Amino acid sequence: GDVFIDTFPKCGTNWTKRIVQLLVGENSSQESDYGLSTSFFEMVGRDTIAALPEPRIITSHLAYELLPKHVQARYIYVVRNPKDCCVSY
Repeated sequence: GDVFIDTFPKCGTNWTKRIVQLLVGENSSQESDYGLSTSFFEMVGRDTIAALPEPRIITSHLAYELLPKHVQARYIYVVRNPKDCCVSY
């Protein structure tokens, strides 16, 4: 099923996304290929995401409560120390 990665900005979104890509078998070593099957839910919308090949890796900075819920989907919610997030900027 699909994997939703929900984070605050600068809290490990790309790092988590890369780990999930490797776990589901996307073994691309090219950084430019990282976005082929992943999209920010709030930027591209449902229609674009529905057209992606499965398993889809969907990232978001929305509140968890606002994400669509699916029984077969997996959800990863990343929480990071706010001080570390500020240093990342």
